[in-house]
Amino acid sequence: MVKRYVHLSSSDLKDVVKMDYGLIDEKEDKKRDDARCRKCGTALDPDLAAAIMKEESDQITKMQKQIDSLTNMMNALVSMYWKIAGEKVPVEETCAN
Repeated sequence: MVKRYVHLSSSDLKDVVKMDYGLIDEKEDKKRDDARCRKCGTALDPDLAAAIMKEESDQITKMQKQIDSLTNMMNALVSMYWKIAGEKVPVEETCAN
C-alpha cells in the first residue's frame, strides 16, 4: 500500500492512512482539498489565492524594510569606521541602496 503513495508528502501519507482506517471522513478530506490542487497545491479558490498573495506581499514588504534598515546601519558603521581611521569615506565603500 505504501508504494502507491510514495509521491505524496509525509502529511499526505498520514492523512491517507487515517482515511484507510476510518479516522478521517472522506467528505472532510474532500472539503479541505477543494481549495487547492491535489497535484501541485496551487490555490483554486479565488479568496484563498488572494489571501495567500496578500500574505506573501506583506512578507516581501517586511523583508524589504529590514534590508533597507540593515543597509542604513551598514552605511553608518562604514562611515564611523572611516571617521575613526581618520580618512575620507570612499564612495565605493558604502552600501548601495
